[in-house]
Amino acid sequence: MVKYTSMLKKILYLISVFVFSILALSQSNWMALIGAVIGLLFVIHFYRTNYFPNHYPKWVYMIGIIFHLYITANLFRNLMYSEPFRQELSSLSTLMQYGAIAGVTLFLSLISAVGNLMVVSYIGKLAQMPHDKDMNRSVHVTKREILSLLVLSTVIITFLSKSSFLYPLNNWVDANCFLTVGKSIFRGKVPYLDLREQKGPMLYFVYALASLISFDSFLGAYFIEILALFFTMYFVYKTMRYFTDAGILVLFPLCAVILYSCEAFAHGGSAEELCIPFFAYTLYVLTKSFINHRLPNRKESIFIGLCAGFVFWVKYTMAPFFLGAAIVMTYYMAKEFSKKELQRVYLYVFIGLFLISLPVFIYYGINQGLGALFKVYFYDNMFIYTGRGENTPAWFNVLVGAFFSVSQNFAVYLLTALGLVSMFSLNRKSGALYLGSFLVTVMFIYFSPYFMWYYGFVLSVFAWFGLLPIYSLYTKLKQKFIHNPIIWLVVECVLCGLFAQTNWSLPMLLEKKENLPQYKFKDTILSVENPTLLNYGFLDGGFYTVTGIVPNCWSFNKLNIVEVEEDPLQKEFVEKGLIDFVVTMDEELDAKNYKLVDMAEYMYEKRMRTYRLYKKIEG
Repeated sequence: MVKYTSMLKKILYLISVFVFSILALSQSNWMALIGAVIGLLFVIHFYRTNYFPNHYPKWVYMIGIIFHLYITANLFRNLMYSEPFRQELSSLSTLMQYGAIAGVTLFLSLISAVGNLMVVSYIGKLAQMPHDKDMNRSVHVTKREILSLLVLSTVIITFLSKSSFLYPLNNWVDANCFLTVGKSIFRGKVPYLDLREQKGPMLYFVYALASLISFDSFLGAYFIEILALFFTMYFVYKTMRYFTDAGILVLFPLCAVILYSCEAFAHGGSAEELCIPFFAYTLYVLTKSFINHRLPNRKESIFIGLCAGFVFWVKYTMAPFFLGAAIVMTYYMAKEFSKKELQRVYLYVFIGLFLISLPVFIYYGINQGLGALFKVYFYDNMFIYTGRGENTPAWFNVLVGAFFSVSQNFAVYLLTALGLVSMFSLNRKSGALYLGSFLVTVMFIYFSPYFMWYYGFVLSVFAWFGLLPIYSLYTKLKQKFIHNPIIWLVVECVLCGLFAQTNWSLPMLLEKKENLPQYKFKDTILSVENPTLLNYGFLDGGFYTVTGIVPNCWSFNKLNIVEVEEDPLQKEFVEKGLIDFVVTMDEELDAKNYKLVDMAEYMYEKRMRTYRLYKKIEG
C-alpha cells in the first residue's frame, strides 16, 4: 500500500509540473490563471505530506519564491489590465483599482511561485547531482574539444547572427551605431567629442578593430562574435568539468541555439554579447578557487581586474557582476585566509583594472576629450537617458524589466534557474557565487528610467550551467531506455531546429542586398564626390555602414537621450544645408532646400518601415 501511495504522489507531482509548465509557457492569461488555481491544490497536498525535495537550504527556496513572485505578478497584472477587468474596475476609485490589482496579482503570484520552484527542484532531484567528494580537482581541455567548441561557435554565429556573411547586412540600429563610431576613430574622430553615442569607449575600440577587416560591412564583427562565443563556451566548459564529465559537450549545440535564438540576443553584435566571456572567465577562476580551497593567484587576479575594467568601459551597468562575485568570495575566503592575503588579491585586481583603464585615459587625454567622456558616458546616461520620453522610476524597472526578460526568453531563464539550483546542490560556495553575482547584475542592468529587451542577454552566462542536471538526467535515460546515440542526435537536431525558428535574424538569411533600403540608396548617395550623409530622426539605420561614410555631424543619429522632441543640431544642419543627403524613417523631411529622390519600404523588428532619401537642392 505504501508503495502505491508513493507512486501516486510522484504521479501527482508530475501532473503539477505539467500544470505549472502551462502556467509559465502559455500565451493565454486565462490559461495561466486556471493553471495557478489547479496547481494550488497540488502545492497544498505536497506541503502537508512533506514531499518537497529537502537537499537544498530553505533560504534557496525563499529566494526562488521571491524571484518568481514579481515575474508572475506582472503576468497577472497584464490579466487585470485586460479590457474586461478594466471595465469592471472603471466604477471604482483610482486607489481601489490599484488595490484590487495589487491584491489579486499578489495572491495569484504567490500560488504560482511555489509551483515554479517545485518544477526546478524536481528536475534537480531526478538528476541526482554528485556531491563535493565526487568533484574533479583539475581540468584539462583537449585539442579536440577546443576544436569542437571553435567549430560550434563558428556555426552558431554564421547562421544566427546578422553580422555573418550569409546575411546582406546587420541592420540592427545599435550595432550600426557601434560600427559607425568605431570606424570613425581611424578617420580622426573621437567618440563623444566628435560623435555622440552612449556606450563605453572600449566597445568602440573593439568595433574600430572590426572595421580594419571591413569598413563597409560587419565581417570584422562576425569574427569577434565567434571569438566571444568560443571563449564563453571554453570557460563554461572548464567550469562544468569540475562537476561532470566531458560528455556534457553533446548538449552544448542545443544550449547555444537556445541562447542565441532568444529575443534578448537581438540581431547580433550587442555590448552584452561581447562581455559574456569576461563573466565566464571570472566564474571559472572563482569556482576553481572554491573547489581547490585557495585564493586566485596573481595572474588570475590581474585577469579578473582586466575583465572588470573591460566590462566597465563597455557598459558600466554590467560591471556590478564583479561586485556580487567579490562579496561572495570575500565572505567565504575571509574564514580560511588572512586579511593580508585577501588584500593582496584585491591589489592585483585593481592593477588589472588600472591597466585596462590606462589606454582609455591616455587616448582621451591626448585628444582633449576627457570632459566629453565623463559628460556623455556617465552624466548623460545617468541623468538624461530617458528613452522615448519615458520616466518611470528606476526601482520599478528593476522589477518590470526582469519580468520582461523572463517572459520573452523563458527557456533561457529556465536553464538559469536550473543552473543556480544545481550549483547549490554541487557546491554551496559556488552556488552562492552564482546567485550573488546574478542578483546584483539583475539589479543594476535594469536600474534605469528605461530598459530594452536585450539587456538581459548578459545573464545567459548563468544559463549554460542549467545543462548540468539535464545532462545527468540525459545519461540516466540513455542507460535505461534509449541506448542508440543516433536517436538522441536526431532529437537534439529537431530541438535545435525548433528553437532556431525564434531567432530574429533567420528571415534575412541569404536575402539579396538589393532588397534592402540601405543598398537601394547606396548608388545614389555615392554618385556625388565625397558625399555627406545624415541619419535624421532615428537610430543609425546602417546607411553609414554600406556607403562607408564617416558622419560630419555630432548628432549623427537620434539616440534615446531625450532632451527635446527634435534634435536641434540635426535640424540646424538640415536648415543650413550642411549635408548632401538626408535619410529619414517613417517621416517626411520638412525642408525647402532638400528634395525626395528615393523611397523604400522594409520590415524591421516586425514592423514595416518607410525610408526616404533626400538630396540637397543646389543653388
